[in-house]
Amino acid sequence: MLEARIKKLKEYSLRCFHHESFDDPKMAKEIMAEMPEIDAFNKSCSKVSKIKKSKINPEMIPCYESALLNFKQEQHLFRKMNYIKHCAKKIIDGFAGGSPTSAAVSRAEKLVAAYLELRNLISTCNFRLATQIMRHRKAIKEKTDTDTILSDAYVNVIKAVDYFNWTLGHRFSTYATWVVKKNYFRDCKHK
Repeated sequence: MLEARIKKLKEYSLRCFHHESFDDPKMAKEIMAEMPEIDAFNKSCSKVSKIKKSKINPEMIPCYESALLNFKQEQHLFRKMNYIKHCAKKIIDGFAGGSPTSAAVSRAEKLVAAYLELRNLISTCNFRLATQIMRHRKAIKEKTDTDTILSDAYVNVIKAVDYFNWTLGHRFSTYATWVVKKNYFRDCKHK
């Protein structure tokens, strides 16, 4: 049973962008703190969620599940997510050196679950960006397979979250826009 759990943990890509604060135990509390301006974010989310879903296209519904993040919130969430991946990777890499305990495996599973939750939050906050990009594409205007195109765009946003180097200090939206457009045009060439 323990071996199956370890095998599943090793399947996750825990590639992270390291920051010097990860090595300072005193910084852990600050890194793991709640997102800045959380009250304003929650208020924005409640406004967004009150939009009548019956008046919008079904493919747009994921865009109205969460509000947009500001730069400070975005940076905090990316640092927290990468720190969690860093901690989980350290535990999982330690499994190779000996017989892991059930407590260590449980700790790694909790960290991976926290990482996935943060990745999904960041992704959901940026789905509206992907939808806006795809709405301007020719295929969307012609109404050809809108669901497939949008689901591909959403998957690209989720993947972009894992590959975004937040340590450079850029906005995620710039990177995600590039990823979504690049993959869309690449897919169009192959069709």
